[in-house]
Amino acid sequence: MKGKTKNIILLLGFLITCFICYRFAISNTLEAYTTYKKLEQENLLFKNIPKQQVMLKKQNVYLDSLLNKYQIGGTSIQNNLLKNLNTNSDSLGLKLVEFEKAHVFEKKQLTINSHIFTLEGSYGDLLKLIYNLEQRTKFGEVVHVGLEKKKDLRTREERLEGNIIVQHY
Repeated sequence: MKGKTKNIILLLGFLITCFICYRFAISNTLEAYTTYKKLEQENLLFKNIPKQQVMLKKQNVYLDSLLNKYQIGGTSIQNNLLKNLNTNSDSLGLKLVEFEKAHVFEKKQLTINSHIFTLEGSYGDLLKLIYNLEQRTKFGEVVHVGLEKKKDLRTREERLEGNIIVQHY
């Protein structure tokens, strides 16, 4: 054999040896290393579980205090809103004319509830009630207030009606 063919055979043997080493040793080592990294991350998550549990308990206490502060009880938000409207309407001299069923729709995987109701009374009292709804009770965001002046043909009296829409997520 000539030197050139010996070198070619040596080079092919070296390449085949490198391929076999990669196939049986190096690839298994890389796979074991990625598995090790994944298990290390899971172990870190398991170490943080007690801390997360304590934080969640604190958050639960905080959210309960917010529910009590903003007068939201254990019943549905619609019932609480109606109860609050009745209480505020009586104190402000307003009349709750209509309270419609909640309108529920989804937008970008988010459920939005809209509560529509109609009140009758003076302009200032309607504004006070809207302020109380938005700032003190936190039932949601007042997204629409439509005021309409209506005249009763029988009694010839004018009255102000406010159509209000409150949304919460």
